[in-house]
Amino acid sequence: MAKQERMSGRVAAALRAVRGSRAAHLGAIASAVVLSAAVAVAGDGAAEPGAGGIDFFERHIRPVLVEHCYKCHNSVEKTKAGLALDWRGGIADGGNSGRLINPESPERSLLVRALRHEPGSDLRMPKDGAKLDRQTIARFVKWIEMGAPDPRAEPPEPEALKKQISWDATRNRRKQYWSYQPIDDPAVLEVEAPAWSKHPVDRFIRARLNEEKLEPAPKADRRTLIRRLS
Repeated sequence: MAKQERMSGRVAAALRAVRGSRAAHLGAIASAVVLSAAVAVAGDGAAEPGAGGIDFFERHIRPVLVEHCYKCHNSVEKTKAGLALDWRGGIADGGNSGRLINPESPERSLLVRALRHEPGSDLRMPKDGAKLDRQTIARFVKWIEMGAPDPRAEPPEPEALKKQISWDATRNRRKQYWSYQPIDDPAVLEVEAPAWSKHPVDRFIRARLNEEKLEPAPKADRRTLIRRLS
């Protein structure tokens, strides 16, 4: 989104600078078309990705692709449905079902629709596994909105791919899950309106609500509580 805003600013500046000349004005319009096209294809992996986008990819996208997709959709041994997800060229090309990424409408991208297991569609990723959680899918949408930054300029070497999808690598990744982390005893947070709840756990909930600029639901009356429990 930031890239698109910068592009839009450049287009506007170009048009203002040449407003006095009709011929130059037409030239600026042509330049604007070229710049707009550049924005439209920003998600195909051709542009050099920025550091922030790369960090997002490495933290939230690559681990999911490695664990759930590389085994069946790689450029070395198995390219199921003509789709290779182990490098950015494969994602840009798509597979037998078409292009994966729709930069103009990230929510309707084939990749997102497959991750959501949309009813009536045979396109489901992971194919034989449970649907990914909402947060993970939302991160894929955000990644596409960012222009699908991807540092994987070349397909991996066979040995590198084998190492990434090995059981040892999978086990090490899963060891990072929150459920495998040692039990901690964090200090109770100081939050606004502490009287909202005296339970320490609720302080963490209230802090997150404040972070998201949300207000807690009002206290339920007896009738509402009975309905919820019945």
